[in-house]
Amino acid sequence: MDFLMQLWRGLVEVWRRLDTSGRVTIIASGLLATVAVAGLSMWSAQPEYRMLLTNLASEDADAIVADLQTRGISYRFSDGGTTISVPSDQVYSLRNQISQAGTAPSGQVRGWEIFDRTTLGMTEFLQNINAQRARAGALARTIEAYSVVRRAIVNLSIPEERMLATQEAKPSAAIVLQLTHPGALDPLQIRGIRNVVAASVPRLSPDRVTVVDTDGTMLARPIEAKDSPIGVSSQQLEAKVAYENYLQERVKTVLTPLFANFSVAVSASMSFDQREINTIEYTPDGRVARSEQTTTETVETEDTSAIAAPGPTANLPGEFQSPTGELPMKTISNTEDIITNYEVSRTDTRTVEAPGAVTKIMVAAVVEPVLEDAEGNRTFRPLTDDENTSIPQMIMNAVGADKTRGDEVTLMAASFAVAAVQIAPPAGGGMAMRRVLEVIQRHVLPIALMAIALLVIRATLRRGLAAAPAREPIPVPEEDVSAEVAMRRRVQEEVEQLSAEQPQVLATLLKTWLSAD
Repeated sequence: MDFLMQLWRGLVEVWRRLDTSGRVTIIASGLLATVAVAGLSMWSAQPEYRMLLTNLASEDADAIVADLQTRGISYRFSDGGTTISVPSDQVYSLRNQISQAGTAPSGQVRGWEIFDRTTLGMTEFLQNINAQRARAGALARTIEAYSVVRRAIVNLSIPEERMLATQEAKPSAAIVLQLTHPGALDPLQIRGIRNVVAASVPRLSPDRVTVVDTDGTMLARPIEAKDSPIGVSSQQLEAKVAYENYLQERVKTVLTPLFANFSVAVSASMSFDQREINTIEYTPDGRVARSEQTTTETVETEDTSAIAAPGPTANLPGEFQSPTGELPMKTISNTEDIITNYEVSRTDTRTVEAPGAVTKIMVAAVVEPVLEDAEGNRTFRPLTDDENTSIPQMIMNAVGADKTRGDEVTLMAASFAVAAVQIAPPAGGGMAMRRVLEVIQRHVLPIALMAIALLVIRATLRRGLAAAPAREPIPVPEEDVSAEVAMRRRVQEEVEQLSAEQPQVLATLLKTWLSAD
């Protein structure tokens, strides 16, 4: 309590010493700080509004507003009355309540909840249409689970199954995404979305799912089959870019320990022709007898023309007798044929060259060599002869370059200009950033404003005290003075009385004190 009393007296004393300008400054600063804190408190007390429903027709918006007024919930309009926003802590509960109450807008897809209310007399055609709408709505809500996707629209084209169709029609799908910022989805996430949609629709292939964003950017092309020129071209381009990025990372691994600043570009020429080569090689020296055939023929003949007598006797049957008694001449001939079949050594080679063979690699690297003195100042220097020889060789070894193939590596030294670096916001960080801003808004800003107000008041008080003239001390009542202070005052009064009545005695006493010192 005594401390508070002394503080109050000190403030009163400071206030009395201030001039008019100082007092006006303190009053204005206090009022400004009070108004700022009050306004900030009112602003912080207001709830954060988030989108409840969007793209509403006028009749749907009227129905939703009437429902919100009945529930006593505050709301806001935006986008020309087509979007309704409510406090952020009630968005999801209100969506469920509106869906269950049946006041959801007709243009909004509600997923499988469409079958919660059965309608008698519905035809099979309408049931199929509702099933397709429900599947599309469920897929849209599944895709909206991605943190970078604000809204998703899924359109399905599912043909009817016919028994006598000569060529079966294939289903397809089109997805329109509203992203938090361009390029928020990477290729793997886009492929995941296509696979999720394809797995949810019978007979749907991921290659027949088209994905675009609200800016019209094609995120995934349809019908990327192997026999399609467009599909083949896109796959070849992706393979080429992936290989170039791989080589670029290898070059960066080599240059990072050597230079602080550098830039690398890699260009790879690739052949996507698929070739099949069949080679047959014969080795004559390596023949082996496979089979051998031997044929022997013996022919025996008699020559009677030289000794036969004319007349019928020579033509009579029986053993031939010449007139002179000589026997006929006999001739015997033997023939032998040998056929040997040899197996010649043969080598069959079948080589299939897969597409994607590298035909040429070109690497361009720009580095910034510097010299650093003892004070940390850096100055540009040219590359040495050793560096001009060893660094390109290391780069060629890192990327697997082949000089006989015509691969090239170019190295150049240059001074890099310092440019401002723009840091892009992280993907999916919108919610976290809003939470941080909300904490700053509710807790940090009031404390900061109060601290600024106190600093202003303190500076004003110091300036007023320095400029104000000195005044007589305020007399303090006797009952508040301690015994020691009273004793000192009594001694002071006696000294003053002595100096007035007997100044010579006081002078002698002072001389004695001085001589003693």
